[in-house]
Amino acid sequence: MQVTRRETILAGTAIAILAGIGISPASADPLPHDQASDRELRLSISDGFTRQTWFYAGQVWSETRDTLVFHEDETIRITIANDQHGDRVIALGEDQMIRVKQGEVRSVVMRIASLKTFSIAVADQPMFSRTVQVRANYGAHANVA
Repeated sequence: MQVTRRETILAGTAIAILAGIGISPASADPLPHDQASDRELRLSISDGFTRQTWFYAGQVWSETRDTLVFHEDETIRITIANDQHGDRVIALGEDQMIRVKQGEVRSVVMRIASLKTFSIAVADQPMFSRTVQVRANYGAHANVA
């Protein structure tokens, strides 16, 4: 079944309205913000999430990519800066949303438990989104005799 652009926009609008009044899906189970993470990703709304800054084991690097790559069974802290006018609702896949006020920086910790591709997007602004590809953790899928 193919989803039309109109259906996508309507779904995004509904998500934004619900998140704006503090309601998120029952299946969204955010982890505590202070939980340890394997890596940290920092994104900025003003550049449409095109520039990504990664932190891992004391190393810092930036890159510009259309597709983000996470790994199965990885825990990632995602920090988003709202450096634009007005509040923004950010959808992290289909199950988790955060509201980031103007000038605010918010973090959320995500456990990547599925190989399903998802996106990080500003609700109702499709140009501010990045696809997330999840690479398999082959150790978890290895055949053990």
